Amino acid sequence: MNLRDLVGRMAIRTDKVREVMPWEMERAFRLDFMVPVPIFDREKYMDEPVRILAVEGTQVVIEEDGKRKLLERRYIDERWTDYERLLHPEEEEKEKAEKLMKEFEVAAEPIKHFLAEHYDPMCTAVISMDNIQIFRGELGEPIQNICCRCGAEVEEEMKG
Repeated sequence: MNLRDLVGRMAIRTDKVREVMPWEMERAFRLDFMVPVPIFDREKYMDEPVRILAVEGTQVVIEEDGKRKLLERRYIDERWTDYERLLHPEEEEKEKAEKLMKEFEVAAEPIKHFLAEHYDPMCTAVISMDNIQIFRGELGEPIQNICCRCGAEVEEEMKG
C-alpha cells in the first residue's frame, strides 16, 4: 500500500526489505576477504506497528515508541499495510457488503418505480448485469427493458 494512503494510521510492513547487496557479492566479501559487511535489520517494522504522521516527497515521518523520526529510505516502499485492517478484516468485508447493498438499491430503483405504477401478479422480472427485463406470463415477450446503469428504458433487447 502507498505510504501516502496510510498517513494518520498505524502501519506495519508486510515483507522484508530487498537486499542492498547481491548475495554472491556478500558471500565473496565475507569468505574471500573476511571483511565484515554491515547487515541492517531487514525485518524492522514487521513486528511492531508505527504511526505514519506525514509524507512529503521522499521523506516519511513516523512515530515509534512515542518519538517522532524520519523513516530510513530503505524502508520507504510499497510493502506497508494498514495495521487495523490487518487485525480486523471483517470490518473491510462489512464495508464492501454495505457498498454492494447501496449499489443494489440504486439498481433496483427503476424496477421499484415500474412495479409501483404497474403492479401485475403475472409479471416476472429478470435482472442481468446490464438490464432488467419485465415479462408478462411465463414465456411472454418482455414488456419493458430497463438499463441498470442509467435507469432509462432500452428499446432493443440487449444481448449478452
